[in-house]
Amino acid sequence: WEIEVRKSLNFIGEYFANFSVAGNYTRIFSEIEYPIYEGASVYAAREMQGQSPYMINVSLQFREPTLGTSINLLYNEFGQRLDAVADTREQDVYEEPRGVLDASISQPISGLLELKFTVKDWGAKAKRFVTREGNPYRTIYQGTTYSVQASFTL
Repeated sequence: WEIEVRKSLNFIGEYFANFSVAGNYTRIFSEIEYPIYEGASVYAAREMQGQSPYMINVSLQFREPTLGTSINLLYNEFGQRLDAVADTREQDVYEEPRGVLDASISQPISGLLELKFTVKDWGAKAKRFVTREGNPYRTIYQGTTYSVQASFTL
């Protein structure tokens, strides 16, 4: 199931009509059956690989009416998810939950050109992986990504 909320901030004042917030929460129940050993007729169940039990998204958007500047902030978080299925459930590897903050600013230069600057995973927290019992398995540091984009409209 999912719940989503969107709201303009115009109730604060006229200028705040240029701001909006949005958010959603998704709860996911997933399950897959598998034989407890190769050729077995007895099955066990586990969550689907790569599927988080929940996801949270929150965004703040601003569009300046005179200059056309757009600024977007987006926060995303996901719940612990199965990353790798092992021969025994105790050895399964899970990616720990983490929050990710992205930001972008775009500016039209003329009717034909727009520039956009994006920051992905601002503050870049490490991706941490643990076994089912919570023992550290590995840590991946990816860092923050920056990009600049120019778009032409013909």
